[in-house]
Amino acid sequence: MKVAGEYEVPDTCPTDCRFFGKSFDQGGICTRCPIFICKDFGDGLSPVVNPDDYRPDWAREWVRFFAGEVEYPELMLQVE
Repeated sequence: MKVAGEYEVPDTCPTDCRFFGKSFDQGGICTRCPIFICKDFGDGLSPVVNPDDYRPDWAREWVRFFAGEVEYPELMLQVE
């Protein structure tokens, strides 16, 4: 899936993701993952965030994470 206009992330959660099967709550890392919040689940439900509107700085971090470059995506709360 393409997010933030240019970044490719998986369409589904990789089974080897270190967060796979972990707690899924409001403060969890998965609730910031573009796979979850930008996915169209069908049944008339819209994504939480349109893939084009996903933050580019977060998208870059997720791409690095999924590529195995970092152990944890560093998601800044504010763009500096």
